[in-house]
Amino acid sequence: MYDDGFNFGMKRRILERIVPELAARTRDDLARLNNIRNLFAHTDESIFVGRGLPPPGAKTIAVDLKKVQKWDGTVAGLADCALDYPALYEEFVRLAGPVEERLFAAFGKMGGAAIRGDGETQGS
Repeated sequence: MYDDGFNFGMKRRILERIVPELAARTRDDLARLNNIRNLFAHTDESIFVGRGLPPPGAKTIAVDLKKVQKWDGTVAGLADCALDYPALYEEFVRLAGPVEERLFAAFGKMGGAAIRGDGETQGS
């Protein structure tokens, strides 16, 4: 699974199949973490509100490409398409730790043991 062909979504689906007892919350949180990761990794479109080319240093708005397809064309409507990177980052950090703990716990129940980056052993 350390192959470039195994993206996060595929790994998540394999995990769901080999550990079906994972709580729905863990599955949902993993899906949300994947979604946030993809927004950071693949959202490179931004919009300048104004006429002509944006002047140097002009503020642009990063948009969620799935939402911008429904944009009504107004400046006010553009706010509904904007990504709030700080809020997404905070949500990611809030979800990641508990998900990691739940996954390590499931791994331990299966007889596995892991040494974390801080040297602490988790699992059996």
